[in-house]
Amino acid sequence: MKVILSRKGFDSQYGGMPSPILPDGTLLSLPIPSKTDMETKYRDLYYGNSSYYDIIHTLNPNNKIKEEYNCHLDPDIREEIKEAYIRTGKDRITTPAKTGSGNR
Repeated sequence: MKVILSRKGFDSQYGGMPSPILPDGTLLSLPIPSKTDMETKYRDLYYGNSSYYDIIHTLNPNNKIKEEYNCHLDPDIREEIKEAYIRTGKDRITTPAKTGSGNR
């Protein structure tokens, strides 16, 4: 068996906090800030009804990420978000929240 360790998404250096595990058990890999990827903003990406920007600031109100900041969507993480973002013409992109016993 091969194991690959890969640094993806937010951490203490890029984003200032780890990516969260949400109450429904989802590991939400938050994309890192980017000065070169000008097409994707935290406010445009959603998990359920919450923007990634709102999720970040709910978990850490003092985080330095601003609503208008751009981010880099890693194509290997949550590929459906990037595909939906391109397909819909850069409107609000939603990853459906899980349903089941973990939700209220």
